[in-house]
Amino acid sequence: MICRSLITKRRAGSLMVEMVVCTVLLSVVAAVLVPGIHAVHGQRKATRFETYTLIELENQAAMLKQTKTPADLQLSSWFTDRYIETQFTAEDVAADATSDTTQTPVRLTITRPSAEAKPDVVRSLVVWVDRQETAE
Repeated sequence: MICRSLITKRRAGSLMVEMVVCTVLLSVVAAVLVPGIHAVHGQRKATRFETYTLIELENQAAMLKQTKTPADLQLSSWFTDRYIETQFTAEDVAADATSDTTQTPVRLTITRPSAEAKPDVVRSLVVWVDRQETAE
């Protein structure tokens, strides 16, 4: 009888040690995985912004080819609803004076300020618009 109660006490003590070891191991695993998951989430957000920006620039380029006036261009509401802090510019690029082309380049730029002392995200697209049609 005495032997049996002694074994039970030792077993109960070993269960407590096993629980502590499992808790420590799970804490270490969580400490390693959480920053990695956070980094992956940040990268997905950046990739999503890149994709939306490229889509928006392509849409603006199509609008520019239709309207021929860069001053009338504005970001679409679906883009500005997602990224309120973005800025859009459309400016004529100084063309080479010796070129005989009938088109003029226009640079479309979307800028998004970044937080936490990171550089701003700037994406540009140059679109060639017919000169003859812009003069009309």
